[in-house]
Order: sequence, then C-alpha cells, then structure tokens
Amino acid sequence: MFNLKQRSSMASSVVIAVTGWVGMVVMFHLLLQQRLPVFPVIPITLVLAFLQLLFLKLFFFKLSLNKKVSNGAIWGAITSLALLLICLQNGMFAAGHWVWMPVFIATGIAVGGYLSYFYIDDQRIQFAQSFRSHVNYGRDGRWLLPVLYGGGAYMLAFLPALSLPVIISAIVTGSMVGIIAAGYSHYTNDRWKFNALALTVLAAVPGIGIGLLTGLLFGGFELPLSPFVFSGAGGLLTFAFTFIKGRQLARKEMEGGL
Repeated sequence: MFNLKQRSSMASSVVIAVTGWVGMVVMFHLLLQQRLPVFPVIPITLVLAFLQLLFLKLFFFKLSLNKKVSNGAIWGAITSLALLLICLQNGMFAAGHWVWMPVFIATGIAVGGYLSYFYIDDQRIQFAQSFRSHVNYGRDGRWLLPVLYGGGAYMLAFLPALSLPVIISAIVTGSMVGIIAAGYSHYTNDRWKFNALALTVLAAVPGIGIGLLTGLLFGGFELPLSPFVFSGAGGLLTFAFTFIKGRQLARKEMEGGL
C-alpha cells in the first residue's frame, strides 16, 4: 500500500494526484502572471487532488479503470469538470472565468490516465514474475526520481532569487519538467546513453529548450536576471540528472544488479 516502487500503490497514487493537480494549477497561475498567490492556491488544489483520487479509487474497478487507460482518462476528465463547477460556484479560481476548463480537463485526463496505466503495467509486471516471492519493478520502480530531480534542479537554479514564492513556483514547475524528462528518457535507446556526446546532446537540447519555455511562467516576478537564464539552467539540470541516472540504471539492469 505504501510502496512507492509499486506505481499503482496508494502512496504512489497520492503522489500522482498531488503532483498533477498542484503542478498544472500553479503553472497556469504563473502563465497568467498572477505572481502566484501560493498559500491560498496550493491548499485548495490539494483538496481537489484528494477528492478526485478518492472517487477514482473507490470506483476504480466499477468504472473499469483497471482495463483501459482511456477509461481512466475519460473519468479523470469527468471528475475534474465536476470539481471545476464546484470551484466556480464557490468563488474559487476566478469565479465565472471558464478559462480554467482546459486546465482542469487536462489535469483530470493526465491523473486518471496515469492511474490506469500504472495499474495495468504493474499487473503485467506482477504476472510476469508470479513465480517470485518478491516482485522486482526494475527501472519502473524508480519512476519518482525524475520528479524529485526536476524539483531540486529548479530550486537550485532559482535560488539566487531569494524569494519564497519564486522558489516554491520553481520547485512545482521543475517537478512537472521532470515528468517530461522521465518520459523522454524512458523512450530513448539505452545505447545512446552510453555515448558521452549523444548523452550530452540528448539532455542539453530538450532540457534547455523546455527550460526556456518555462521561463515564460516567471515573467510576473522581479528577478536579478532574465527568468530565461534561471529556467534554462533548471531545464538543463533536470534532463542531465535524469539521463545520467537513466544510464546508471541501464548499466545495472544489463549486469543483472537492478
């Protein structure tokens, strides 16, 4: 239940819901350059995350989320729309402004889809290892590391700002960039990770590119340098940490030590 290496455990599901909701809502606030009213926004978003997770987990099998990823995405979207209606009716998230609809739908699709995908994939791994007393999830069991790398990398990059709202915003943004880095690394051929030049290009080009894009989110803050300097560094570090760790795990897996 509390095994974070098992992506479908309750602990992992909580992390997925919290990361998805807080990440998407905070980043959209930043995109609107509202200087992140972080203290009222994050608690509300955490409540939304837990409410959706509670519903999806309670009716997980009844709604067939265990059978298709699309079922998780659909019900994630439906429940997120229901939560948006509740928020707007209670004056939260700029009541009456339906600009939040695509944000809530995208968040719901992502959270619901990931819950289904991780459950289905974990079941596949468990079935393949049914002869063992202990299931080894391998590299898939390290799914959370890129999220931590991203949050830590952006925190380090924006540390010179010496501003708590900026640093919190950076940690949240970096965590979401870490998810992108994880997916990119996962589908990259391991052979390229053992080539120093290829590894550098694979990490630097998308890392800096995505990092520069996230710089648009920090235009509402007063920073000592251009936000693109900090965000570019954060993106580069996120992808570098993720790919270096990916190479280490690939080597361990090849040697049978993972």
